Parts: sequence; C-alpha cells; structure tokens
Amino acid sequence: MDSKSVNKGFIKAVRESPLRTGKITPEVVTDQLNKVCQRVGSYTFNLKIFVAKEEEERLQAEPMKTKRRAFSKLISCEKITPTGSGGFNHTIDVMLSPFDAFNILKAGNVELSYRIRNDWVKNRSKEADSKKIIDPQNPIMGISTGLHFSGPTIEESIDREKIIDIPPYDGMSNMEKTKVLETLMEKHLRSAVIQVSHEYEVFDRYAQDQKGNADDFVKLRIGLWHEIIETALIFIVTEAFCFPLSIYNDICKDLDSQGSKSTFAHLGMETFQKNLASNRSILLYWAGDPAFDVLDVSAYLAEAEAVRLEELALLEERQGSWAGARERWKEAEEAWKKAIEAWRAVTQRPDRDQRLEAGRKRLAEAREKYDIARWMLASWDVSASSAGEITIRYSSWPVRFQARIADVKGKCLATLDKPGGAGVIIWGKGQPQGLYFIKVDGDRIEPGIRKIVLY
Repeated sequence: MDSKSVNKGFIKAVRESPLRTGKITPEVVTDQLNKVCQRVGSYTFNLKIFVAKEEEERLQAEPMKTKRRAFSKLISCEKITPTGSGGFNHTIDVMLSPFDAFNILKAGNVELSYRIRNDWVKNRSKEADSKKIIDPQNPIMGISTGLHFSGPTIEESIDREKIIDIPPYDGMSNMEKTKVLETLMEKHLRSAVIQVSHEYEVFDRYAQDQKGNADDFVKLRIGLWHEIIETALIFIVTEAFCFPLSIYNDICKDLDSQGSKSTFAHLGMETFQKNLASNRSILLYWAGDPAFDVLDVSAYLAEAEAVRLEELALLEERQGSWAGARERWKEAEEAWKKAIEAWRAVTQRPDRDQRLEAGRKRLAEAREKYDIARWMLASWDVSASSAGEITIRYSSWPVRFQARIADVKGKCLATLDKPGGAGVIIWGKGQPQGLYFIKVDGDRIEPGIRKIVLY
C-alpha cells in the first residue's frame, strides 16, 4: 500500500488530474481485476493484531460486540493472548477470495478506482526488490493502492507531531486517550485507488499474429490480487476491531527511516502470493487471453484464415456466383483441417478442447456448404429429334449421372449410369412412337421427372 497517499485531498487530486496515456489503460486494469475475481479462488489468511487494553475494553462493550457479529462469517479461529504490557494479541483467520473481497468493499461503500502512472516503472532494480524497499515513487512491480480514510489524523486530533508506537497510549493523558479512541471510532476506509505502471504490456485487443507478454500478464494479475485482498483485509480489521492504534500506525503513518514497511495484511498474504507466483499456469490462458507462444499464434492464424475463406464463400453465394462459392468452400474446408491440426499441437490453453470442437463443427459446415454449392451448378435437360431419338444433356454434375427411362405404363426401359461432369446421352433408336418419362436422381436435388414424346 502507498501510505503517503493517505490524505484527504488524494482522491480529489487524482480525479482532477488530466488523463495520462500509456501502454495500459484503466479499462484494461478494470477488466483484468474482474477476471482475477472470477478465476482466483479463496485462501485463508492468518493475521495478527495487537489491541491495547483501552481498546480491548471497548471491544468487549455491547455496541462493539454487536458490530463484530456482522464479521463473524469472515473471521474464524480467533485466539486472544494477553501481553506483558497489558494489551492483547488477536490471532485470526480470514477466508477470502478476490470476488469476496470486491463484494465486501462494495457492501462497505468503499469506492474503487484505477489510475495509470506514467512515472512508475514495472521492474525495479534487483537490489531494491531483494531488500523489499518500499518507495512510494517506485513500488514493487509498479502496482500499489492509495487509501483514503474518513476523519482527521490522530496527530491532528491531539495536536502532537508523533504518536509513540509501542506501547500504544503510553505517555498520553486520560483526555488524550479518550480523544484518540473517539477519533479512531470515526475513521473508516472510504476509497481506494489501484495504481499501475504504464509500462505493463497488457492491451484490450490483440492481432491474430501478436503474442502477449506472459510475464506482464502474470505480474499484473498477482499485483491486482494482492491489492484487492489487502484492501479488503484492512477494511475488515479496521471495522471489526474498531481501528486499533497499532493498525493506524501500521497503515496510516509515514514510512520509517529505512524506507521499508509491510502491513499486517501484507505479512499474512506473503505465502499465498509466493504460491501464485510459482504456479504461473493458473494465471495464464484465461478466456480472452492472447497467444503466448508460437504454437498458439499458429493455431490462431490458421483459424483466422479458415474464417476469412468462409466469409469469401458467403460473399460469393450472396452474389449468386456458385462456381466461386464452390471453390471458396473447398478452400475453407482445407483451412479448417489445418486449424484443427494446429490446435491439437497446443497443450496449455484451457479453451483448446472447445476450440477443437468448434473447429470440427465448422469443418462439417464447410463440407455441407461445398456440397450445396456443387449441386447449385448442376443442370440437365432432354429433347427429342426427328430421327426418333431422345437426347439427354447434363453439365457440372458433381457425381455419376444416373437416370431411368420408362414408358407410359411405368415400365423401366433403360437405366443410365455415366461419369459426372458434363455429357450427352442418346437413346431411343428403334423405340415406338409415344410418351416417355426420364427420371434423374441426385443427392442434393429433388428427383426430377421429365416427359418427352417420340414421333
């Protein structure tokens, strides 16, 4: 958390500042946080909170007991241990998912917003990261959250420049203690601004042949997971424990002389964050993600080519060019075969099986359309000559041309079976004058019956 952003005018200044453009946009950050909320599950976070004896008495009072019951579903396994200074250590477990965290903040009327920082880098020096040095102007991974709490600061309320952290309330008069307790009762988390370095290469859309930056996707998603969970944990603890002074000192005061600091919530999240970072596969290949390697790109390109040929075939159909449609549908059929083979080679994408299934359906449709286009070009006719013969002509016939000739009584006089394509059949020499029927069968045409008179 960016502790120096905790002041009354912070949110107002952010909203009034001009929009800065970068490689990533607030809309992309919002979309990625929504995906994190949908895809990352729950973890149980173990938190340790010190409560002074003056604050413990307040927690045991009936009004606070009633308020704390509202958080009983979130806080489990609470263990209270007295300390030598007269205070109490509370150890609690909080089970939370990003989705839960988002809804808890929403129910608590905490306003979430997003800001792109052009003055932050996403990758700090190795030395700074190894020492976990907190720098508000250069946070780890280039992601941080500015918090805004209601009410005055403690220092303002009792007119002091500094509050002694350990033990809390020592050195204060009774009047000052009362004033601090009252001030803390009025402090509530009101808004949080998730800030992200502009250097993250995560976009709202990608070309088919453009690979995504897998490292940036992983770091951004871990960072957003961290910020939404940490913000929710701070909200839960400050509300359920009525903002202990130790928590105020933890999250609301300036950095110490070494410039390094970790909040109670951050410490409770470290193990799970390391687990997420070491299991990159669960943070990649989500719905809508771009290709991340060569095989992905090849599959996307093959699929895009098949779709392009389908569109050309449909255009030919609308223009009544069935010869062109036939060729394009044949090309689309071959393209879908290649796309299916390309997706078979992809192993990591979770939507691989769905894409394979969709590809097979599109392949079957292309074959069907190709077959229809072939038959749309087929034609045949029949005529009689003065020589007493019947002439049958056919063209663009996609299969073998088969026909039967019958007399007026329905007796089959001849069965014709000729190669497909185009051809001429002459029949009837020596047949008596009269009415004859020619019936032609085809897979994609209604059985055609035509009559002809020999004279």
